[in-house]
Amino acid sequence: AGNYIYLDATAPEVDELAPLVSLVATESGQGQSTAGVPLYNDTVQIQADLRDPYFGGSDTGAVSSGLYALHYKVTRKGQTMSLDAGAVASNAGTADGQSVSYAAETVGEDSIVFTFDRQAFNYNDVTLTVWAEDWAGNKSGEVSYTFGIDITVPRITVSYDNNDAQNEKYFKEDRTATVTVYERNFD
Repeated sequence: AGNYIYLDATAPEVDELAPLVSLVATESGQGQSTAGVPLYNDTVQIQADLRDPYFGGSDTGAVSSGLYALHYKVTRKGQTMSLDAGAVASNAGTADGQSVSYAAETVGEDSIVFTFDRQAFNYNDVTLTVWAEDWAGNKSGEVSYTFGIDITVPRITVSYDNNDAQNEKYFKEDRTATVTVYERNFD
């Protein structure tokens, strides 16, 4: 009857490897907070580098489906803080306030810079946590970076226990001065 069926016997490609993610501050901190985390006195930029292994092929025959998204959250003392999508710069993806997403299976690696404004994040314990996902559904583990920003100006006050002056400048009794220093990260 001339009817033929052609079957494609090509094995499906299987991507079993999760994307790789790392975080690094683009500049060194100016010291450490009392809790031992890097401390900055200006706006902080943290770069996330992510890569889907074997994207574009490999000598071993391993395959990669490409990056789907980098998810992120910012916390302080366990409470989620918002990071404006405009503070997230990606070379290849689109930020929406909780993740950076990529167009269909076309991106194998990216570097994303998160910018933490010195006014908005003037705390000692800010944590950026990221994790990546590929188009096959493989997810990396979470990677975190904790830091602090301190732009709070120190204050010094002096108080006295005896303010009973004679002729507005002489004291008959001993006078003790108490000097108090207010500094958020004083060791």
